[in-house]
Amino acid sequence: MSDISTTHEWWWANMLLIFTLIQCSVVGFRINSLNSPLFKRQTDTIYGLASSIPPGGCGIAIVRVSGPKVGLIFNRITGDSFNKKLLYKRLFSIENEPIDDAICLLFPSPKSYTGEDVIEFHTHGSRAVINALFDAISRVDDSGTIRIADRGEFIRRAFYNGKVKLSQVEAIGDLIAANTQEQRKLAFSAMSGSLYNLYKKWSDNLIYALSNLEACIDFGEESSSDFQLLDTIKYAKTIVCEVLKEITSKINDRRGHIIRNSANVIILGTPNSGKSTLINSISQETISIVSNLAGTTRDLVTAHVDIDGFPFTFTDTAGIRHIDNHLLTHNSIEAEGISRALNAALNADCILQLLDPNNEIESLLALNKTLEMIKDKPIPLILCHGKSDLTHNDFNDAKLKCPNAKFIKISPLNGSNIAELGRIIRDSLDLNGIDSLVSSHRHIEHLKAIKVTLEQFLDVDLNSNIEIATEYLRTSLTNMDAIIGINVQESVLDKIFSSFCIGK
Repeated sequence: MSDISTTHEWWWANMLLIFTLIQCSVVGFRINSLNSPLFKRQTDTIYGLASSIPPGGCGIAIVRVSGPKVGLIFNRITGDSFNKKLLYKRLFSIENEPIDDAICLLFPSPKSYTGEDVIEFHTHGSRAVINALFDAISRVDDSGTIRIADRGEFIRRAFYNGKVKLSQVEAIGDLIAANTQEQRKLAFSAMSGSLYNLYKKWSDNLIYALSNLEACIDFGEESSSDFQLLDTIKYAKTIVCEVLKEITSKINDRRGHIIRNSANVIILGTPNSGKSTLINSISQETISIVSNLAGTTRDLVTAHVDIDGFPFTFTDTAGIRHIDNHLLTHNSIEAEGISRALNAALNADCILQLLDPNNEIESLLALNKTLEMIKDKPIPLILCHGKSDLTHNDFNDAKLKCPNAKFIKISPLNGSNIAELGRIIRDSLDLNGIDSLVSSHRHIEHLKAIKVTLEQFLDVDLNSNIEIATEYLRTSLTNMDAIIGINVQESVLDKIFSSFCIGK
């Protein structure tokens, strides 16, 4: 009994050693990246405009400077030393001519945005002032190591210096681009670290499973029994199953994508059912032509609308009706419009099907066409009585065709129930609870790749093919590293950081 106990303790101690070594190798990837070509220009001192200047100027402009020569620049331009955190100073050119009076904020390394010495000059928002200040900064010395920043270079240095995670970098970009309050909340949640913490948890769990299996490979033959191996395999599978379940849930949850990119709402119905009037009423603009003539709308007409902080893109479409074969040649444009409408429905997040009480039979035929198109897609469908101000038809036949669809009576002409329609659309997409929602297409693609390799891992017979199984885990971790920001390809980083402005 004591021999078994001793062997068991020895075996788990070695597994702990393997686990530690694998963790160190991951850290090593991060450290090695510091010596990559990504850092070849980080010794330069960079400067850029961190605020915009509209035509005619503005009250305040901010010039940000970061790098090893910040102290020299501050001394040459103000005549003061880089030893206080807030100063009100007059700025001078290299020829000692006054440029402007400015508030100077000094952030010594490492407690700064980039992790380097940083200074911000808050000047008057004049283009002439900024040009003069840029000229003075660039001429502090002639070494060529003081230059204007590349797009996103300040935040790139913050990433290199461990001040921000890659998922937070992307979230900051989303925050800057946010147009609605829910987009802001989603971006701020990710910027605060909710997504990074989730990814890191998955990564740590997969590393732990891998380290245990690696120990089985390295020390399994020396074990006096198989109970440790079976125990380890079972535990590793439990870990992978849990991670896979959570990743699959995130992939299938489209709420993050919808909030970040706007919910795509397609308006379908027969000609003259009120689709154009509806989109004009929702957007409170004359987006689409309204006419008593059938078939006025031939192309897709879109309107971007903020409903309770959520972004929606409504699309008006050509009226759906049957075109007899002998009339098809004469109505080829309308036929193309109908085809585009139905194709748009396939990519919708939600469909509004307008029902015309003056043309109930055609409305039901159009509804049949919609249902046929989306029968294999879980797209929410909302039935709208589009002319409730004219008639009180309940469209019971339409309700029977799609019992799970919401039904609402509206009048786009007088605005009746339009606000309630917005609430129903929002509720049909279940846009509640935004913590840790994945909205980045890049993240989703990596998560899909991880899902595939984890499923392959679970399909392997670990008792006889444990080496193959560990390779699947390593591939999963490579994709997870790419999301987190470990050992990321330079081209990927270039694409992410180039989306920022120069001053960011």
